[in-house]
Amino acid sequence: MAYKYATGSVQRGDIYDEDDVQGNTYIDWASSGDALGIVVGGTTNFVVSASNVGIGTSSPDAKLEVYHNADDEWAALFTQDHTTGWGVKITGDMTGGDPLLKIMSEDTDTVFRVQGNGNVGIGTNSPDYTLDIAGTVGIDDYIYHNGDEDTYLKFEGNEVNLVAGGQSMIKLDYNNNANDKIQLNNTNANIDVQIMADDGGVILHTDAGTNRAGIGETSPTSTFEISGSQAGNYTSITGDRTLGETEYIVDYTGTGSATITLPDVSGITGRMYYIISHAQGENDALTITGSGGQFQGPNLEEGDSDSIEIEGWTPQSVTIVSTGGNWFLLEDNRSQHEE
Repeated sequence: MAYKYATGSVQRGDIYDEDDVQGNTYIDWASSGDALGIVVGGTTNFVVSASNVGIGTSSPDAKLEVYHNADDEWAALFTQDHTTGWGVKITGDMTGGDPLLKIMSEDTDTVFRVQGNGNVGIGTNSPDYTLDIAGTVGIDDYIYHNGDEDTYLKFEGNEVNLVAGGQSMIKLDYNNNANDKIQLNNTNANIDVQIMADDGGVILHTDAGTNRAGIGETSPTSTFEISGSQAGNYTSITGDRTLGETEYIVDYTGTGSATITLPDVSGITGRMYYIISHAQGENDALTITGSGGQFQGPNLEEGDSDSIEIEGWTPQSVTIVSTGGNWFLLEDNRSQHEE
């Protein structure tokens, strides 16, 4: 039947679709008079009660409840009753891999996804972890350890600070100036630093209380102590050579005479060189020149000199160190010099 105009009150029971021969599509007035339902094909698709609205359910328990009534796999529940502890609730088949909630971008890429197993993904359809982010994460200030407010990672300007137990353990500071640095234990906590080997042994130990460091030694008794073997860069040469900061042990093994030129002595106080001669000829001479810094030592025949020589094929060596103004012979193992 059809109505063109109606004025005043109209009281009716359920209103049916006269073209529905099955008689299962109608507007349902609840017997209590406090609810209105729309039934299509025998299924209640929409219900308005005195206080709630339901879609896909005939008995909504929240201000708005949406329910998938075909296979009962999921439901959405929205409420304003905050005494229950939530405002939006989404439930579903927690054993399945289908998403309980999925938010898509205009190009159908996944923006946000909640899996049935509890994993949350941002930018990914298959989150493998409780929170799985496929993309860049931006953080203004802190990343805290839950339940431990004095253990965190802090970002500030061009600094990254790792704090454990309220103590700054590692701090990276880059401000494009002379004070740029990497600090370990930059507070006054006297916390030692250790670098460990695969077998659990200590490779490097720094003792914050004594300002000492040890390699293979956890109780260094000197500013720097090595417990184990030590090696320096070994370089074999066959001709002239100017030494720099990469050479340490230099061995002349060529035929004929050659010259080793040392760097300017100023600015490299304490630098040492070990120079060996395995010259191949009896009359070969290896000349070592100090580049302005004179050689000093108790066995120099004519006192301080600008250069020294190692003559002949007998294996010989000298050990020299820069004093900042001269080269001093710590060891003079030349067989030709006069005692």
